[in-house]
Amino acid sequence: MGYVEAFMLKLADIQAARGRIRDFARLTPTAYSETLSREVATGAFKERGEPDRLLLLTEEERQRGVITASTGNHAQGVAYHAGRLKFAHRLRCRCSRRS
Repeated sequence: MGYVEAFMLKLADIQAARGRIRDFARLTPTAYSETLSREVATGAFKERGEPDRLLLLTEEERQRGVITASTGNHAQGVAYHAGRLKFAHRLRCRCSRRS
C-alpha cells in the first residue's frame, strides 16, 4: 500500500466518525450560510474533527490530557470539546502586539 492509499478515507471511516460525534456536532446545512458560525458551539467550521479525534484517544492518552497550539478556531474547538469530555487540556495561543 502506498502513502496516498494509506491516508485515503473510506465511506466506512466517515460513517464511523459520524456515529462518534453525533452528540457533539449539530447537523448543519451544506449550503453557503453567512450565519453558520452562529449555529455551531465554538463558531469553528472544523468543530467536527476535534471531538472525533478526542474520542479516539486511549484511556492512557485521555488521562495525560491534550494540548493544542493555535491562534485560531481549532484551539477553541479542542478546548471546548476536551472540556465537554472532561479531559485535562491546555491551550497555547501566540499573542502578537500591534505597533
